[in-house]
Amino acid sequence: MNLQQRLPLPTVENPFAQVKFIFQTVAGVKYSSSTKQNYLNGCTFYLKFLEATKNYDSTLEDDPRFYLKKHWDEFSLLKVEQYLSETNIKGTIGYLTSHTVIGYISSIRKVMEYAFFHNLCSTKDFFDITVINGERETNIRESYSKREYDDISGMLNVELKFVYKLLTRKGYQKTGVGRDPRVVPKKGIPKGTKICGYGWKEIDNVRWYFENVMNCQALVGTSENKKKYNNFFSNTTNKFKHLGGLNGIYKEWGVTSLLNAEVIMPLAIKLIAETGLNPESLWDLDVDCYQQTHPLSNVPYIKYFKRRSNGGKELHISSGGDSIETKEFREHQARVIKKTIEQLQKITMPIREIAPEKIKSKLFIYQSNSTKNFGEIKVLNAKASSVWCNKMVSKYKLKGDDGQKLELNLARFRPTRITRLVELGVDFFEIQHEAGHRNISTTFQYLSKNRLDLKAKDETNSALQYITENRIWAKKENPSYAENGVVNPNVIYKGIMCDCKNPYDPPKEVKRLRGYQENQSCNRYNMCLFCHNVIIFKRHLPLIASYRNQIETALAIHNGEIPNEFLYKQTLDVINSILDPDKSEFSEEDIKLALETAETIDVMIDSTIYKPVVDE
Repeated sequence: MNLQQRLPLPTVENPFAQVKFIFQTVAGVKYSSSTKQNYLNGCTFYLKFLEATKNYDSTLEDDPRFYLKKHWDEFSLLKVEQYLSETNIKGTIGYLTSHTVIGYISSIRKVMEYAFFHNLCSTKDFFDITVINGERETNIRESYSKREYDDISGMLNVELKFVYKLLTRKGYQKTGVGRDPRVVPKKGIPKGTKICGYGWKEIDNVRWYFENVMNCQALVGTSENKKKYNNFFSNTTNKFKHLGGLNGIYKEWGVTSLLNAEVIMPLAIKLIAETGLNPESLWDLDVDCYQQTHPLSNVPYIKYFKRRSNGGKELHISSGGDSIETKEFREHQARVIKKTIEQLQKITMPIREIAPEKIKSKLFIYQSNSTKNFGEIKVLNAKASSVWCNKMVSKYKLKGDDGQKLELNLARFRPTRITRLVELGVDFFEIQHEAGHRNISTTFQYLSKNRLDLKAKDETNSALQYITENRIWAKKENPSYAENGVVNPNVIYKGIMCDCKNPYDPPKEVKRLRGYQENQSCNRYNMCLFCHNVIIFKRHLPLIASYRNQIETALAIHNGEIPNEFLYKQTLDVINSILDPDKSEFSEEDIKLALETAETIDVMIDSTIYKPVVDE
């Protein structure tokens, strides 16, 4: 009986029977017990991946039976890489070191190769992945810090100047500088006299030759061109290394001999920084990927392809949220994305006409300047991107926060963008959609991975500090309650679950909201615990405990479907500190009584999460 005939049929009770079989089969032919165990460990990890992600395939949610022939394709290993990038977070429980990851991936890869060889799958090949070195943990997928991002932006602004020259100039304009470098006066010059301003050592003379002999054509150094303009190519290469050689000189003059990666990459960085797309999705963009109006959302959007999530997706460029800052951020994003794509379309137009038919439609095409493929039109890829990034790091001496060379790669712009969105308070469903995450839990994984857990902790500590300081102030001043809306520093105002020193001076997050109006009392009670005016007395504890119960219930029931869920998780952090006898200023007895009383309270504090108690 051959392997295909022995392959068991998966069932609802044992949906991954074929996966277990193929791993056990490969392990069974190994002699070493440790090698056998490596494959069994890889199988355990892969089954965990399938349980958690359903292979990023929605059809498996309705029918969990996993068939190798149907579900193992060219993207199978990429999906495992995506799962690791989203869940394997350093410092969390269950974190896998790079050594362990390498072992798992190696065993999974070999089992897949075995299955492909025996025709158990629908494909003969798959996209392989590169696992980080087992000697060193890197920050290859961490977001850039503000300082790092500012340095990158400075570099990018310089590189884009050349690109914009190519885009805006209507052909090269003669300058008229210099003189013919081939003519050097000899008659009448005393022997040993230094002749200045003549010859190939003067860059203006090189430019004269370019304008008057080469007719302003930025030619490449082919054998034919070098034979015809030998002095030009040899001198620009040897005598002007400090200017970057021929390419550096061309760049300074605002011309280019090839539409190479140095021309296209600055625009690629600009686009990925605004979209947060995965690098592989970026390279797959078509020239018509940007559409001005979506038929359903009525906003601009980008059509892109995500290999690890079963194909085509859409990135809707929202018009903004409640806050003015978010709205301005979104409007800027839409303008930059549209303009950058238009610039890419324009600058690649000359080579698009002569590009191979299969890549004519791709947005990121360029001409290779490698010796092996010189002048060949290709689609930008990870290798070309890496070469350019390394060159920029050296050229601009870019440093990371650790003082070492900056790890500049396109993958880091994705978590950097998500970090920015979270900091702006953008709704998590919007972030989930923009990131192309299948589950909202994946979006939350970015918090601790990209330092947002530290930001959240800072905000929690600030809130607790306000609570402590205002409570001390209230004990000392013993203020009375206000009888009208006139602001008075000696009175306080009643709220729902806490009191307030000044309801007409809400936190900046409230002031940014679209519906906020000056000189009106704040009604954002779900943000009271983070306000610098908050005052909490013992009588408030039952309502605060009740609010905690409501938040916890809402989080459990809706499972990631609450707008601004990040805010509620932060609120829980604050409340947990207030109601923790080891951390709280309130006594253990007061807290215990508050918790018991909270079970009998049914008060709406926040309409978003409130679920009334219904008598049965």
